Amino acid sequence: ALRRVEQGADGLAFVGLRQYYQESVCTLVARETGKLPAHCNCADKEDWGRFKAAHEDHSGRSSFSSSSKSNSNSSISHHPRTAASQLSERELALVKALNPLDFELYAAATRRFRRDLAEVETRLGVRIWCRDDDSAQG
Repeated sequence: ALRRVEQGADGLAFVGLRQYYQESVCTLVARETGKLPAHCNCADKEDWGRFKAAHEDHSGRSSFSSSSKSNSNSSISHHPRTAASQLSERELALVKALNPLDFELYAAATRRFRRDLAEVETRLGVRIWCRDDDSAQG
């Protein structure tokens, strides 16, 4: 799995990250079509905010949320999740100790995602990543 994520081997053409859903969708669309929808230029805050993410709650009902909500855990899932930033150092160390391969795979997926996103930004001359932090560096 790690090799597939890192190298795109065995037909794994794209890696997106759930917490960067809008950026992931924009990168995928641009890679597949060579064009970027208006809601994917993060330098244009108004258009960026018009992104509508479909949400399935598994009851058969669909809803849509705007990009201002689509980047939060609560809009994607009705199941509360604890963010790593909410854990103590000890708790985070325990989670990492119990899941070392998951953390390695996530770091590789993050690097691949950012690399692919940067390639699209360079090719199309537009910004998809406008976050203040570099939390998706891997």
